[in-house]
Amino acid sequence: MRERVSSQIARLLAIALLMLVSLGVDDRVVHAADAPMPTNRGAASKSSPKLSPALAGALRLLTYNVAGLPGMLSASRPALNTPRVSPLLNDYDLVLAQEDFAYHEELVGEALHLYQAAPKRPISSMFGDGLAVLSKLPLESHARVRWQACNGYFLALSDCFAEKGFSVAQLRLGPGASVSVLNMHADAGRSEGDVAARQQGFRQLTDYIRKHLDGRALIVAGDTNLHEADARDMRVLEQFLAETGLREVCRQFSCQGRNLDRVFYRGSASLALSARSWQADPRFVDATGQPLSDHLPMATTIEWRLKQPRRQGTPVASRL
Repeated sequence: MRERVSSQIARLLAIALLMLVSLGVDDRVVHAADAPMPTNRGAASKSSPKLSPALAGALRLLTYNVAGLPGMLSASRPALNTPRVSPLLNDYDLVLAQEDFAYHEELVGEALHLYQAAPKRPISSMFGDGLAVLSKLPLESHARVRWQACNGYFLALSDCFAEKGFSVAQLRLGPGASVSVLNMHADAGRSEGDVAARQQGFRQLTDYIRKHLDGRALIVAGDTNLHEADARDMRVLEQFLAETGLREVCRQFSCQGRNLDRVFYRGSASLALSARSWQADPRFVDATGQPLSDHLPMATTIEWRLKQPRRQGTPVASRL
């Protein structure tokens, strides 16, 4: 592990010498007018269902850290693996990708999703937020929010070289049915500084949800960097769930062990949500069976149902 971190530090130093990184700007929030808007990739295909007046349906969702740092920095082989990932994404209605830094065109090259939000370009650091969203259903971009804290430039996994945070979009499931979708990538690492930055990030995310998305149906997914074996992380997770009313999909299916890539959800007064499956998609491997990223592609199916408004009862005439 130490050799890998030392090698990563050496690579970062080499790149830093070739790049001018301006640290004087601190733009923490990019709203819809400034954020990369979802692009419509053309006419509808058979894999892109039209909205119907149905009162219920199912959403196939994938969250995946694609290890898209430039090749010399990545823990994977993104130049080779990202084009292999692209066609596999078409089995999902909604894809939330993290670490989509240097190979975005390869990632979407064979994707048939009509609505796509590309990662935010860097403003004051070496890399942008690395957050991409691909959807077969109508998607509206609202905001991109940068973490207020990060830890590490040439140490502690170098999180501060990227403008990590979360993105917010509104997904239309059908007429009268929509859900707010948040794609996130938390600060990594196990040092005290890393944990503190991650705690502050989840506090920031919680405050945003309570202020801007109160009472709305939500899906929050991404690379949380919360370790099951770390009591500090578990306190962060429990507090996040308690204060937002979200449920974690993995826990519903008794998943065990380390699980950094998570999906959370909640319904609303008008929309019921229910997770029906949870698995690592086994197809995301190369010809030798090696994973296409250093993270697992975590997939879930979330069923949705519009709640029927309660009918006012007909007053019963009183007897004389």
